[in-house]
Amino acid sequence: METFTPRASPQNLTAADLLDFGDRYGIDYRFPTHARRPGSQVILRGRVEELPLSCGLNLTHSSLEVLRPYEAVSTRDTAFFLLVVLEGCVQLTTAGERHLAQSGMAVTTHLGIPGALHAVHAPNQSLKTLTLALNGHPGGQPAALSGLVDNLALPAEPYARLWRLPDHLYQSLRHWQTLPALHYPQQRLLLEGMALQLLAYGLGDAPVRVPALSPGERSRLEKIRRQLDQAPNVDYSVQQLADQAAMSISSFRSKFREMFGVPVCSYLRERRLDLARQYLLQGYSVQQAAHLSGYRHTTNFSTAFRKRYGKAPSVLG
Repeated sequence: METFTPRASPQNLTAADLLDFGDRYGIDYRFPTHARRPGSQVILRGRVEELPLSCGLNLTHSSLEVLRPYEAVSTRDTAFFLLVVLEGCVQLTTAGERHLAQSGMAVTTHLGIPGALHAVHAPNQSLKTLTLALNGHPGGQPAALSGLVDNLALPAEPYARLWRLPDHLYQSLRHWQTLPALHYPQQRLLLEGMALQLLAYGLGDAPVRVPALSPGERSRLEKIRRQLDQAPNVDYSVQQLADQAAMSISSFRSKFREMFGVPVCSYLRERRLDLARQYLLQGYSVQQAAHLSGYRHTTNFSTAFRKRYGKAPSVLG
């Protein structure tokens, strides 16, 4: 990857490209459907932009189409790492806990090798993310961070905190993505300001541990999550899903959110919108895409789509 260049042209990124990137940045990339010699297999299409900020943080912005599934596992100590999902969905496991980060959500982590961050990226989705990373011990960072990062009081053990971006900050980041190419100093100043806001919100309060779920509960909830991934167009009821999980409705809702970080209805809506977007890109009409992805009413679909992607589905259909 090259040094940050605003609005770089989209590229095809192969498995070999990702492996090379991982060697340099401490990421172990895995390709579950191409275990043997993934080589020139194109995994992603889009752009990845990198920028070391004057405050000492490293910022990476990605705007990608995920063509094939892949996984990423961190292999270096990271004093502070913040992932923002602007579009799409990322499944994360760290510190023994599983999280689902969707559009408008972020994860703050402190990682050690025993508590590596494991990210799973599903195919056929548009994935836009922004990350901030502070490698090594905070005390060793540039003077610009002394007095700030030295007092972060990061915990000694790995942890992860899932949180939702304030709406004004989320909209600012989405708006920045739509801006035409800016001169480098302007781009840098904008990102420096937003990065510091993310840092302030990302630190938050002390991380809250998710109550432990039994192995049986985790297994049943994971099975339901995979079912929603594979067939989001089905007309599910919460009662039906709760019965499958062998839980009451209230317990199922609570434990699904505990395990995946979002309510079950929100998770299903995101999966339906991902599916509908694929239909639109294939040339289906808005009405067809809405129906095939599980929406009964096109107007409800259009409203949800515009809220998620910031544009009407007719732009794609």
